Amino acid sequence: MNFLAMMAQLAYGKIAFLAGTALLTAKIALVLSAIIGLKKLVSGQGGGGHEVIYATGAEHHGSYGGGGYGSGWQRTIDGVSPT
Repeated sequence: MNFLAMMAQLAYGKIAFLAGTALLTAKIALVLSAIIGLKKLVSGQGGGGHEVIYATGAEHHGSYGGGGYGSGWQRTIDGVSPT
């Protein structure tokens, strides 16, 4: 019976070690992300250079079967009218 108790303690010790390692890793990741976030906030790069593209409906071109429905979407370039 003592052998089983000793093995259970070893198993609990390994689980505690793994949990502690995971907690330490999570804390390090949190500190690093906070440092990076503060650096971006201070340097004024909060936007990250994202670009917003708005989609607009266009005329229906072509037809599918006999229904006369088109896709209604097409790509346009600023300054160039769709043909």
